[in-house]
Amino acid sequence: MTTVAEQVRKVPSAVRPTLQAAIRMVREIAPGAEEIVYAMEAPRSNRMVWKHVRFAAEGKNVVGIGTLPDHVNIWFYRGRDSSICAHPPTPSAPSSSRSPATHSN
Repeated sequence: MTTVAEQVRKVPSAVRPTLQAAIRMVREIAPGAEEIVYAMEAPRSNRMVWKHVRFAAEGKNVVGIGTLPDHVNIWFYRGRDSSICAHPPTPSAPSSSRSPATHSN
């Protein structure tokens, strides 16, 4: 089985620090998330995302990280929320389509 560290070592040095930072960021935000390594070799096309790791909670994928030759991609799986976060975002107050100055009773 391939480890995250082994996948990171395969990445070109130009994007490796950014990939490491992205993985570190997800680990800090969601320390309890399960890390699942994509056992994917470098793609033949430089336009194809090289998927490295995804993070799951309660058996469902939440976020994935991959690279292209010159940048890192982070994507979120549809329908998941921030319940895996150590510090979930605080909900903001509902916004109104009217400003308080124009709101009448």
